[in-house]
Amino acid sequence: MWKFKFYHQWQYEKAEQYLSDMETQGYRLEKVVCSFFMKFKKAQPKATQYYFFYSFIKDLDQKHFHILQELKSKFSGNLVCGKRLFESTVYRICDADADLRELRTARDRYLKRAFCLKILIATLFLLPCALLWGFGQLTQMDFGSMLLICIAGISALVLIYYLVGLLALKRKKKL
Repeated sequence: MWKFKFYHQWQYEKAEQYLSDMETQGYRLEKVVCSFFMKFKKAQPKATQYYFFYSFIKDLDQKHFHILQELKSKFSGNLVCGKRLFESTVYRICDADADLRELRTARDRYLKRAFCLKILIATLFLLPCALLWGFGQLTQMDFGSMLLICIAGISALVLIYYLVGLLALKRKKKL
């Protein structure tokens, strides 16, 4: 059975809870395609936890990955999907009472760094367009100008999206 579940990258806990609830109802996650399309198969109802592993940027200290490896050895858990293109990396932790706080804290730090990097990249794409517009170079509507305007628009949307995500992650830490 296929289900569509939309969530923002900083709302991973909602998606993980949804998957745990589905498992409790007797539907085990089989794979995730393009982050939002989830395939379930009928299974024995079981209390489990799910964990989304993100790897947008190279994590220099790899702490996020190492904590996950420790947890996998401590609790029985397995990779559900994530080795193919356009699949989210999702782990099923069979111990419903496993303490994942350290892992989630490391993931939040990782996501903050990744979001900051994406904000920087969006700003770098936006800056030349803003400079050209400021100097009046984008007044003609030729192909190059239209292309730069499209790039600027997409960059602005990406910048706003990840700023909202970064603020949501920072707000979550304060709660």
